[in-house]
Amino acid sequence: MRPGSSSSRLGVSLTAVFALALLLPTSALGQTVTTLQNFNGSNGANPYLGALTQGRDGNLYGTTYSGGASGIGTVFRFNRADNHIAVIHSFAGSDGSSPAGGVTLDTDGYYYGTTNYGGSAGLGVLFRINSSGVYTVLHSFLGGRDGENPDSAPIDASDGNLYGATTGGSPGVPATIYKYTRAGVYSVVSTFDSTTGTGVTGLVQGSDSMLYATADSGGAGNCGSIVELTLTGVVKQVHSFNCERDGGGVNPVAPLVEAADGNYYGTTPVGGTNDFGVLFRMRPGLGELVMHTFASSGVRFPQGGLVQGTDGNLYGVSENAGNLEGGILYSFNPSTLAYAELYQFTGVQAFTAPLMQHTSGVFYGPSWVDGFHNEGFIYSVNMGLGPFVAFVRAVGLVGGTAEILGQGLTGATGVSFNGVAATSFTVVSDTYMTAVVPSGATSGAVAVTTPGGTLTSNVSFKVFP
Repeated sequence: MRPGSSSSRLGVSLTAVFALALLLPTSALGQTVTTLQNFNGSNGANPYLGALTQGRDGNLYGTTYSGGASGIGTVFRFNRADNHIAVIHSFAGSDGSSPAGGVTLDTDGYYYGTTNYGGSAGLGVLFRINSSGVYTVLHSFLGGRDGENPDSAPIDASDGNLYGATTGGSPGVPATIYKYTRAGVYSVVSTFDSTTGTGVTGLVQGSDSMLYATADSGGAGNCGSIVELTLTGVVKQVHSFNCERDGGGVNPVAPLVEAADGNYYGTTPVGGTNDFGVLFRMRPGLGELVMHTFASSGVRFPQGGLVQGTDGNLYGVSENAGNLEGGILYSFNPSTLAYAELYQFTGVQAFTAPLMQHTSGVFYGPSWVDGFHNEGFIYSVNMGLGPFVAFVRAVGLVGGTAEILGQGLTGATGVSFNGVAATSFTVVSDTYMTAVVPSGATSGAVAVTTPGGTLTSNVSFKVFP
């Protein structure tokens, strides 16, 4: 969903008078929310749909939809040590423009992303970039069944290839799911029709190895859908959202998140009892169950989706909280079904991107607008959660290499996969290491023994024999 899309609520925020106040660190209910840095145009402007991504160096990487040298977007690095935003690439048009979906760190050390527009046909590109800013266009989308106007970065799938989605938002143009191989071959593996879904804005792979695409329009009633398909592009199931808006969600935007309980969770920015959005659960089989209807206390338009923290809670941010006030940081416990509003931002922010949890334990996210220059900002949410380790790709073969992200890794003395010790591992830096998956390892948590204590992974590592 690009800015200005009919199902977007951004128009409400963008026509309002933006507040200019810089947020100061604020604590309530045990959390501290801090504005860390503002976008000012030259260092990018308006980070849109993509969550921030942790790099091997421990810094955060992302994209802005506008700003930069040509005013049409950037790829940036955010240094957590000094809160500095460094532009590592400014788009010029021929190499793409208006990146919406952030970037994905791959096991080759590069970051992969897409742009909405630009490239040889003006319909967006798939690109690769490293932390030093060495940039390469991998594919220019040509329209039609080749795909056009992608809104999200590709994902690094379990077969070692990249998969992504194009929106198919133009009349008569289908949404597509594409694959980009290690050999540099681009192909479309699935083409949706309007009853399957259009406006595909997000793609994830579940622990069942299936792909799940979020479409903000299309489906049986043109109110959005979730599509389950195989890596070869075979559509298995389609869940169409209820256009009657009698309590169900409508027009989902953000990708699903698979929680530790094995269910998938997401949000819709509209629908529900008050038509201000819902938080829903989707069990395997794609049956939707509304877990919370927003706006009962003023929260509305939760467009940005969810992330599960290491405490088991799901965290999200709504776009605004009634009367065009700032959005609300909220949590939802999948076990107890407890919903809590944690913090209200000031101003007229549009939180369109999900939060991410850094391996330090702190959450980070961007705001699409507001901040000191009305160009958006980066903020942190500290819930007091401890450090952990994460993976570049959370699957691997016995004898293969697992890439591990963390902090304080220097001097690590051991790595275990679900209790089975790795006999070979290499600490590359204080924030990145590799380990060979040992014989006898099974799927489960990975633990790294460091001088500061044992760090355990936030998700299970899936081991293939």
